[in-house]
Amino acid sequence: MSDQPTAEKVESGPLSPESAVERVREFLRIVPIGRPYVGDGAIANVSGIGSLTIADLRTLLDMAERPAIDADHLASQRAWSEHTFGPGTRLLGVLDHIRKELAEIEAAPQDVEEWVDVIILAFDGAWRAGWEPQQIIDAIKAKQAKNEARTWPDWRSMSADRAIEHIETEARDAE
Repeated sequence: MSDQPTAEKVESGPLSPESAVERVREFLRIVPIGRPYVGDGAIANVSGIGSLTIADLRTLLDMAERPAIDADHLASQRAWSEHTFGPGTRLLGVLDHIRKELAEIEAAPQDVEEWVDVIILAFDGAWRAGWEPQQIIDAIKAKQAKNEARTWPDWRSMSADRAIEHIETEARDAE
């Protein structure tokens, strides 16, 4: 009998990101740090890449669980923007820049960088209006939840060239 850790063989196939993260968590619970895993080839040489190690899995899991944009990221963006463009609300300047970026999106709608410029400018406007990084993130999540709870018309009956507005209801939450 081997003293190598083993894991139950699981079905292979495409996984959702959540399932993949859970599978890695389960694997890492059974495989102690520093011990080699010998089993069904789950950790092995990957053609053209080399060996995938337990440390690699731990790093990938950490990356998967870390938000891409967090309060630290927004604080860093804020510091850079304030140093580069100066302090204060700069409301008219930010709005002018957003309008210019919207025109660039109309000219090149497939260019993700133009869309991202608007996102960054919206973050810039929010912190310049007095909101802290975590408050901005919380507001994004709250607004998305609010939108998901609203009633919307069937998009198939709407023009693709016009905004789709939620359906007003009498028991609507305050804006």
